[in-house]
Amino acid sequence: MRQYLNWFWCASVLVFALGSCAVEDDPPINIPFVEQEFVLNLWEDLTDDPNNVLEIKLLTVANEPCLNTTILTEFSRSNQDLKVTLFDILDPENCVVGEAPAQGSQALGGVTETGVYQLEIELKDLVTNTGQLTVQPDYYEVEMSESSGISWTHQRLYRIPKNALWGFITYTNGEQQSLAANWLNELADFTSFLEVEPGYYGYFNRTDATELTITGAPELVDQVTFLVEFDGQMATLESAVADLQAQATEGLEFRIFDDKGNVW
Repeated sequence: MRQYLNWFWCASVLVFALGSCAVEDDPPINIPFVEQEFVLNLWEDLTDDPNNVLEIKLLTVANEPCLNTTILTEFSRSNQDLKVTLFDILDPENCVVGEAPAQGSQALGGVTETGVYQLEIELKDLVTNTGQLTVQPDYYEVEMSESSGISWTHQRLYRIPKNALWGFITYTNGEQQSLAANWLNELADFTSFLEVEPGYYGYFNRTDATELTITGAPELVDQVTFLVEFDGQMATLESAVADLQAQATEGLEFRIFDDKGNVW
C-alpha cells in the first residue's frame, strides 16, 4: 500500500487513541497535514462535439518501478457540487519495467455550462481539499481553499479556440529549414492569423505574442511552431500535409493538431 494510505493508518490510530481518552468537552482532533503526493493538472479532451470534456490529469510525485502504474479515481456530481476521490495507486498486472510517476485521468462529465462549481479533492477518506472550479467560455480555473497532499501544475486552462490549428516542424539543416518556411507560407494562403490570450492551453502554451511552445514537441532541437485559424476545406489541409510528408527527409519531423482532436 502506498505512502499516502500509510498516512491514513497513522491518522486513524491517532484519532482512536486520543478519542478513547477524551472527555465530552474536549476539542475536536485535527488530522495532520499530508505531504504532497499528487500533482494535478487541467486538460480538455478535444472532440467533434462543441462541448469538450474537461479532465483532471494526475501524477504521483514519487516514481514507481513500472512505467504503466496507474492511479485509481472516481468522480461524482450533485448539481454544482463536484467530488474527485483518489483511491489508490494500482500496480499493473504486466509491469513495463522502468521508473516513472504513476498516472491517472479523471473526466468531469457534464461540466460544460458556465458558472462556479464547488470542488472537493479527497485522498481516500484521509483528507478532503475544498475549492471552486470556475467555467467560463474561454477558460477553466481552479481555486483551492486547501491543498493537503496535492498541488496543481496550472490552475487556469484556456479553452482551445474554435477552428484553431497548431503544430511544429523540426529541422536539422538549412534545406529542411527552408522547406519548413516554404510550407508555412503555403499554409498562410488558406489560413488566417489567430490571436489568443497568453497562457496555458494544455496542448500548447502561449507565453507572449511571439513565443509558442507545443506540448510534446521535441526538446533541444531547432523547430518552428505555428498557431492559425483554419475554417476551409479539410481536403486542402490534408493535401498540404501530404506535400510536406512527401518532401520530409531524416531529421524533419512534424505534428499538426486541430480543435476537433485530429492529429497529422
